[in-house]
Amino acid sequence: MPFPNADYWSRLHHGAQEIARFYQRSEEEIIGAHLHAETVNTALVECMTRLQDFAMEYVGAVETLDDPAPRLWLFAHIDATIALFPQVAAKRRVPVDAVMTQAVIDPILPQPIVRFFNRRAQRFAAYTGGKVFLAERHGRAIFQALAQRRDMFLALDMPATPASRFALHLPLFGARRAVAIGVLPWAQRYGYKVQTVSVHYLGRGCARVVLGELVDARNLDQLQSELNTMAARIESMPEKWELYEQLPAYPLVP
Repeated sequence: MPFPNADYWSRLHHGAQEIARFYQRSEEEIIGAHLHAETVNTALVECMTRLQDFAMEYVGAVETLDDPAPRLWLFAHIDATIALFPQVAAKRRVPVDAVMTQAVIDPILPQPIVRFFNRRAQRFAAYTGGKVFLAERHGRAIFQALAQRRDMFLALDMPATPASRFALHLPLFGARRAVAIGVLPWAQRYGYKVQTVSVHYLGRGCARVVLGELVDARNLDQLQSELNTMAARIESMPEKWELYEQLPAYPLVP
C-alpha cells in the first residue's frame, strides 16, 4: 500500500516504540518487517480478481460455516484477511456486506491511497456479492441490512472513540485497549451469531483460514474470549497488523 504523509510515519514510529518495548526488538526491525508485509498485502489485493487460483486451508470451527444463522464476521486488519476473505464468503455461499470507515477515502489523503482503498472495497463487493458501507454515512442502510439478517464483515480492532456506541477491549502489548464494534447492539437484537476470522498467506498461492468459535452476539463473555484469542494472534505477528501505527490512539481500559 502507498504511504500517506509525515503524520503516518510519525504514528508508525510511535507504534513501533510500544511494540519494540513489548518484544525487546528494535524499532527498525519492526518497521521494516511491517513495510514488507504491507507490500505483500498490496499485491494480494491486486490478486482479488483471480481468487480461484488460491488453495485455501481451513482450521478451527470449520463445521460452523453451514450454520444458517446470520453471521457477524469480526476480523482484525491482519495479514491477508481482507484480500482473501471473499474465498470464505464463497464457501459459505451467501452474500456478505462490509462496513468500512470513510477516513480511508478522506480527500486530504493522497489520491493513490484513496484509489487503493476504493479498489479494495469494489473488489470485495464484487466477489462477496454484498455491499460496502461507510460507517459514518450509511447508518440507515447498515441497520436495514442487519434487519434483513444479512451476513456482515466488520473490524474488531478499530480504536474506540468517545462517540463509540459499544466498546469491548483487546489485550494488546501489555495493555487493555478499547475497541469499537458499533453494530453489536443491533446484531444482538436481530439474533446474529458472531465469528472471528483471519486469513494468513502462506506463499505460493496458498492461504490458511482460521475460524473462531461461533458465539451468540448476546454472550459478551464468550465474545470477549474470542477477542482475547484474536489479540494473541495479532501479538504473534505484529508486523502483519495493518493498524499497529494507531496504537497510541486506543483508549486504555483500567
